[in-house]
Amino acid sequence: MPRNPFLWGYRDDPSPIVRNYRRFKDNVLATVVIFRSVDDELYEFYKRLFEEKVSQMVTIRLIRMKERLPKEELHKYRNIIMNLISGLLGKLSLRPWLLDDELKAKAYIGIDLLPGRAAAVTLMDTWGNYMGEEWITLRDQRLAQMTCIILYID
Repeated sequence: MPRNPFLWGYRDDPSPIVRNYRRFKDNVLATVVIFRSVDDELYEFYKRLFEEKVSQMVTIRLIRMKERLPKEELHKYRNIIMNLISGLLGKLSLRPWLLDDELKAKAYIGIDLLPGRAAAVTLMDTWGNYMGEEWITLRDQRLAQMTCIILYID
């Protein structure tokens, strides 16, 4: 955790967050946004607001999962948190892993889908370095109806 994290809460009015973010934007390295649910109506708003910064979106249900799991299933929670942290570190061009050997393909593509809302494509190079990410807002479109995305990796 950073030495001086900014912790901003919101209810239904994001204006204090917007005001604080604009004021301290130059001091913000990354954002973690914790939503009430996966279909939170402010998801796209915050994704756009923080588009110039690394951001990781998560739900409170996921964060509080540890409280609901029996002791013998706590490994699931640890895996989820590790994935969350790995995603954030990767977007910051940091890796929580080191590869012994270069991978065979020229690039690796990870695709994530928030059904009916957004799709994310993440690109990694042959050493596992984060190369970039593209978000596509679906706006209730079906994935099959979207324009085809072609990635050419040389």
